[in-house]
Amino acid sequence: MSSLPQTQAVYRIAEFTGLEGVKRFEEDVPTKLNKNEVLVKIKAVALNYRDVSVSNNAFITYTKNNVIPCSDGSGEVVAVGEDVQRFQAGDRIITNFDPTDMYGNAKFLDGNSLGSIVDGVLCQYRVFPQEAINKVPKDSHLSHEEAATLVGTGVTVWNSLYGSYLSKSCWCCYNHYF
Repeated sequence: MSSLPQTQAVYRIAEFTGLEGVKRFEEDVPTKLNKNEVLVKIKAVALNYRDVSVSNNAFITYTKNNVIPCSDGSGEVVAVGEDVQRFQAGDRIITNFDPTDMYGNAKFLDGNSLGSIVDGVLCQYRVFPQEAINKVPKDSHLSHEEAATLVGTGVTVWNSLYGSYLSKSCWCCYNHYF
């Protein structure tokens, strides 16, 4: 990690006045990793309606003061903790909206969503537990910008791919969540 810069650009919601309230700060690059953590250089961030809502303090849950906004990002692993086995330096990753909600029934609004309750990804470097990120396949043709958009929630992605039409054959997919 000796080749890392000492400081990074970090954007925080300094005032809940919309995107105008998002301000740039210079902060230290995190260099201390726990055994199970990964340091990621953020390469691309996707802006969603939710992020705008958070910046206006209009999101349906609490937003902590001076939070780093945005939940959807893509980056490259630059360092790993000593017990990390899933990742190595150079791996491409995407983040997760809620790093604690990786499988099973959705635990929506349980207090772990990036960019509102927990600091998000609108920064140059970010530390994640290895279980909180997903590897982008090495043979993927997706750019970091394209990969960052894949983080969106299931229904958002579904609508992006197939539109809002819901056929009877798809009902079980939606029914599972409602």
